[in-house]
Amino acid sequence: VYPDPDVVDLILILPDGSFTSIEMSNVSSFVIPDDPNEVNYPYANMWGTEYFVSVNMSDYYDFNEKSANVGYFFSAPLTGGYNSILLDSGVASTDMYFSSDDDFFDKPFEIYVQGIDKEKPQIVVPMLDIYVSAPSIEAPEVARLVTQPLEKLLAQLRGVEHIYSTTQSNGTVVTLRFTVGHDREQAILDTYAKLYSYQHTMASVISSWQVRPVEVNDVPIVMLGLFSKDPKLYNDYELTRFANEIANSLQRIENTSEVKVIAGRKRTLTVNLDATALAAHQTTLSDVYYALSDSNQLFQVGSVVNAEQQIMLQAGDVLRTKAAIEQLVVNVINGKSVYLKDIAKVLDGPSEPENYQWLAQSDTTQEHPLVTLSVAKKAGTNAVAVANDVHAMMADLKTNFLPSQIDYTILRDYGQTA
Repeated sequence: VYPDPDVVDLILILPDGSFTSIEMSNVSSFVIPDDPNEVNYPYANMWGTEYFVSVNMSDYYDFNEKSANVGYFFSAPLTGGYNSILLDSGVASTDMYFSSDDDFFDKPFEIYVQGIDKEKPQIVVPMLDIYVSAPSIEAPEVARLVTQPLEKLLAQLRGVEHIYSTTQSNGTVVTLRFTVGHDREQAILDTYAKLYSYQHTMASVISSWQVRPVEVNDVPIVMLGLFSKDPKLYNDYELTRFANEIANSLQRIENTSEVKVIAGRKRTLTVNLDATALAAHQTTLSDVYYALSDSNQLFQVGSVVNAEQQIMLQAGDVLRTKAAIEQLVVNVINGKSVYLKDIAKVLDGPSEPENYQWLAQSDTTQEHPLVTLSVAKKAGTNAVAVANDVHAMMADLKTNFLPSQIDYTILRDYGQTA
């Protein structure tokens, strides 16, 4: 008993509200026998005529990207109004079964695809930070001359819902939050246009300004804590070096966005000057400062265009090693060069700590130095898939890269909770 294609429409309604029709040639049917045990079919408690719809749902909806799990049901015009028949729940299937009396097809009916709620839904809420520099100006004057006029100007932008500001000496930061669903690119363009159009009205104390988008997807979906079982062997400085290598590996995972290393001391080249040696070599602090600055610069000197590529050219160099700094000429006295190693001691090691992180676990009283890695995903991608890839790579790195005295723990996993 085939539905009349001139009378019946089969419509697939998607979670985002869009819809599409399905060709009725994909619909077949057979009559359920009096004894359901005589044939093998999915639902033995159905009645009337069973209709079997074979539809490749992925042709109409990208379930992997937009919804981790779906269910679907039919809605059909029966006597007394619409009747919803819950068919199945779980991963989208290409086979859908339903049954009804023959008059089921007297009018068009619809298939609704239900997407489950996600813990971190994909929403568009454009936010922009405007950093304004006003050197040598105290905070009260910055607020009066810069922050307040800027807030009034940017409040004129279409779609701005909230404006926040943080004012301090030498500058201010004004944050714009636009309404949900406002076009992000348009928000950036409008903000730039407004600032440039009214640049002539800005206070003369402003030396520069910069617009930085704030991304919702910058929020990490996975945070890992790298810790040392033997702090004497691997302290936070050593952990940071391992964490940077791990971050490079995690960055290669498909659909990861930004991978950050948080806390831990970074490698620093420190120059400790000897006052007695400076006097003996007739060298001043200014001599040392300018020698270091002039030898540690890169300049853009042009570009070369070749086969749809533009290669930027730089001149100069930077000081990369302890030996290079020690051999730096800082002065010339009586025709003899004064090297930095003659007047200072150069140290290659960890920087001064800016913060401390330690891991304490309930099953032991020992505390471990900790360095955190955060992993964010690209907009519109599947948090579950990205998180699973992160876990798989970390398991491999633990086996093949990390020393046995270094381990890691999961501090946050939105993929798991999603």
